Amino acid sequence: MTDTFDVSRITLGAVQLGLPYGAVPTSPMPNEGETQDLLSAAWEAGINAVDTARTYGLSEERIGRWLGKTTLPLAIATKFPELPADAVSGAQALRQYYAESQAALGGAPFRYYLAHHAPDIMRPEIQDTLRALQSAGQIDCFGASVYTLSEAEDALSVPDLGALQIPISLADQRFVDAGIIAAAAAQGVVVFARSVFLQGVLLREPAALPALFEPALPCLSKFGQCCADLGISKLSAALFAVDTVPGIASMVIGVNRPSQLEEIKTAFLAAHEMDKTAIETLRETMTTFPADLRDPRDW
Repeated sequence: MTDTFDVSRITLGAVQLGLPYGAVPTSPMPNEGETQDLLSAAWEAGINAVDTARTYGLSEERIGRWLGKTTLPLAIATKFPELPADAVSGAQALRQYYAESQAALGGAPFRYYLAHHAPDIMRPEIQDTLRALQSAGQIDCFGASVYTLSEAEDALSVPDLGALQIPISLADQRFVDAGIIAAAAAQGVVVFARSVFLQGVLLREPAALPALFEPALPCLSKFGQCCADLGISKLSAALFAVDTVPGIASMVIGVNRPSQLEEIKTAFLAAHEMDKTAIETLRETMTTFPADLRDPRDW
């Protein structure tokens, strides 16, 4: 399925709006007022999409309250949790999760409805239920949030798939190198890049990271030195490395405060001014990043 909606280059990642998040959280979860201010600031900055999930704590409810106070159109991407294995129970649970998310979001329609547990998208009864929701005008597109190449390849075989959310960063180029992004774009599937900063790992000082990341310190230090040599921030470099990948529709970026949003905007503009030949230099710094640290589920 081809989605004709012009999604903004950055999608606001809203997990931080509902619960503490990240390998090294740098600020507390925003309160209700700060959340409302952040959503308004994102819209004013040209961001027209937000990514959330039923499992993101207060996130859907807070977004729903913002939507209830404005007439501004916002493209919602939300995700349903892992479903029961039984076919009947799975389809029933999907409809229940949909109803819960819709209620939390104030009745707003979903543009993108994604499986949080990617294998669920391969189940015929789940595909049928999603197509029924789509036919009824309750969602525009359905898809999956994937972690592995095989999950992405499987998902792309699903008829009518509309969207994929894929982890892509300087430390994780698997999906780029395997041609997944190009294949998805060729099918008209909207690709959202997530974990652009690897939950903040790429932006922190290496010495400030938990001991778990000790094997990654040499390449992270090399990355920092490379950024210094190029005269750019780590933030700009991380954005640049994903923004320049052909076929990516939008990058899911989470922030806690409007001030962080301003930092992202500034870094994004700086990234656009970078010499594209620098991308290979930046990628080279991360070739030794440990494979077993690329997936946050293993942390």
